[in-house]
Formats: sequence, structure tokens, C-alpha cells
Amino acid sequence: MNEKHIYTPEQKEEWFGKGEWCNEPDTVTFDHKGLKCLVFRVVKFEHDNHAFGGHFCGYVRVPKDNEIYGKSWSECPIDDIHGGLTFYEKQDDDLIIGFDCGHIVDILPCMRKFYENLDPENKFPNFPMLHPTYKNVEFVIYETKNLAEQVTKYDKRGSNDPLTK
Repeated sequence: MNEKHIYTPEQKEEWFGKGEWCNEPDTVTFDHKGLKCLVFRVVKFEHDNHAFGGHFCGYVRVPKDNEIYGKSWSECPIDDIHGGLTFYEKQDDDLIIGFDCGHIVDILPCMRKFYENLDPENKFPNFPMLHPTYKNVEFVIYETKNLAEQVTKYDKRGSNDPLTK
């Protein structure tokens, strides 16, 4: 695995407040089951330099010789992934599919600082019915591997290929 820090811990603390995200890498690239995978932290800056996001997304590169490659997003058979597929785009000769951790059951790092600024006691709100959690880099790597494993089930090379086992 190749981990990279795009932002410093100090920058992430300034933008999002203290949390485990401060010391996590911002990108992780790796191969799993013969597929290229990427975990990427999303950070978007608004006009007033407010940082939004801080959450991760996971992506898998689907090669042309995979049955999924010729399908549309709505026909894609992948359904067991955190929050469902939220990215499906052809780039060069490959298809990139992915998911994000910016759903109602997810805590985005930018939410923490927002709520700390509103709450004089600096307490993060508790949503007992939803139980939102921060999806850290380990979770997103695991889930990206899960996505890659699902993709390999549709490999056209056949069941004798060691990548499909």
C-alpha cells in the first residue's frame, strides 16, 4: 500500500477540529485481487476558505475484460457496498466505480468543527436513532477491498484465473 499525506495534521485540525483524521493519510493506493484501488479524502474549499468534507471515498478500476465494463450504472450488479455505488465513470480505457462516506450515517470531519462552533460546551450532537460514525481509513480500505472482490466475480477470464478465487 502506498499512503500519502496531502494535508498536514495542523491543516486538518484547523479545518475540521481534533480527530483521528488529523493523522490519517489522505490517499492510499493499492492492488487487490489484481485491481487498482484508491482511497481518497475529499476536501472542498468554499469561497470563504471554509473546508467542507474531510471524509473518504473508495474507488476500483474495472478493466475492459470485466462484464461490468459494458454495463450502465443502473445495470451494475454491485450492491453490497457502504452507501451504494456513488461513482461510475469511464476514464481512458477503464471504468472507475466507487462509493463515498458522506451519508446520513457518516460523520464528516467538517461536521465536528461546525457543531463545536455552535455549541458552547463543545459537545458533538448525538443522533441516537442514526448512530453516525466517522468512517476511518481502515474502514474505507476494507470496504474498497470488498468492492474489488465483488468486481472480480464478473471477470470474463473464467474461474480458472487465480484472481477470481
